[in-house]
Amino acid sequence: GSACARYLKEVLKSEPPAKAATVVGLLSRLDAPAVDDLLPQRLRHGGRAFHDAVVRQLSTAGAPERGQLLANSIEALDVMVLPLALDEIGMCGDPATAPKLLRLAEGDILPQGSEYLRVKAIEALGRMRATAAAGHLRQFVESRKAFGWTYPEEIRTAAAQALMKLDPEWMQAFLPHSGLDEKVMALAPLDPIPDRDVVRHRRYRRIRLPRNVPAVITSARGKYSSAISVLSLEGGLLSGDVQLAVGTEATLKIPAGLRSINMQAVVRFVRSHQAGFEMVGMGLEDRAKLRRLLVSLGSPEPAKAEIRTDE
Repeated sequence: GSACARYLKEVLKSEPPAKAATVVGLLSRLDAPAVDDLLPQRLRHGGRAFHDAVVRQLSTAGAPERGQLLANSIEALDVMVLPLALDEIGMCGDPATAPKLLRLAEGDILPQGSEYLRVKAIEALGRMRATAAAGHLRQFVESRKAFGWTYPEEIRTAAAQALMKLDPEWMQAFLPHSGLDEKVMALAPLDPIPDRDVVRHRRYRRIRLPRNVPAVITSARGKYSSAISVLSLEGGLLSGDVQLAVGTEATLKIPAGLRSINMQAVVRFVRSHQAGFEMVGMGLEDRAKLRRLLVSLGSPEPAKAEIRTDE
């Protein structure tokens, strides 16, 4: 009741970040306006670990207002946490967040941010079925310049996948003339599954690779070789003698043709001889190569595996 909410508000307001982060999820279910009021100040003075914990708490708690809470925090969140936040905003399905996502997709918000964030915003618009954004997304797909297309392949692919949900008739008609590979298009962001509680929705299909893919990991502890046995557009599973702590920031390099696929990642969990990582940044050419690699390596897992716990 109210006594619990008052206590949680005081913790969020006054306690150190590590403790304050633990109450954000529950408080969002009891008093979302209080979180909206107190969170901006805490984010300004908290580091990446605090930002990451806040986004994951809000995601797991599942309050209906979480999309708006996260959208209001976009400018304050650490750049390495923003991809997860944008995915969660899309999963929330709150159309009130669409205008801000569209501004981010068009580069009006965070103009110095990476194009990877623009892709994430476009994917979120598709997930939430933001039909008002369809006209803007069509421009990403069909705009041309003197030689070729105006926008990079990955932005065009993300917009086309979103349009398959927002305006399928137009997209089906334009697809043969788009220069986009239908097999690549099929590897699209997953939608949330309704009526699920206490779990986080998987955001992209996971590919269990027919053979391990080598990878080189570089972190503050040094550089070493590993292998990836499971991979998706959001992360994967490293196998071998993995000596990384949870929360470690690292650069992953996957050999692929003449130029490797490079990405920034964060270690999410560690088991015996395994570590799960989440991608938090990469160039658009690297993401397009990763998408094509996933298409070439195998078929997605069945839909029954598309829900995961917070692990």
